[in-house]
Amino acid sequence: MTTVKNYMINLVVGDTGGDGHDKTSKTTINSNITASAILKAYQKAVKIVGFDLINEVGVEYEDTSMPWKLFNKLKAAGYTKSVTPTDDKKGIWLDIDEYIGMYLWMVSLGEPKFQYSLVTEKQLATIDLGGYGFLS
Repeated sequence: MTTVKNYMINLVVGDTGGDGHDKTSKTTINSNITASAILKAYQKAVKIVGFDLINEVGVEYEDTSMPWKLFNKLKAAGYTKSVTPTDDKKGIWLDIDEYIGMYLWMVSLGEPKFQYSLVTEKQLATIDLGGYGFLS
């Protein structure tokens, strides 16, 4: 039986506070659990793997790497995706999709019943409200 996914949730990566370069990337998922349940599941996973992806990876401007010691903790918890080593062999390179994938994997580690699907821009309805002057 497939669980109904009925919570549309935006996952935002980047400078969400607007105090740096002010760039963000948004990925929308359709989830079977609420945003607050996702946050709780993620915190459970942080305790399981022994580190906080959000606060330890990609926190510095233009840093898209993860040290081996952190990646090995993910592997020890069951993470199986292949990765690309950094040029200096001190860790792995991540792109935004891989980073989000790791986050979602951690959520599923903390809540095994978690199911989601990625929502593409084509699947989202957009209504243009004008209002050009509000963004000056």
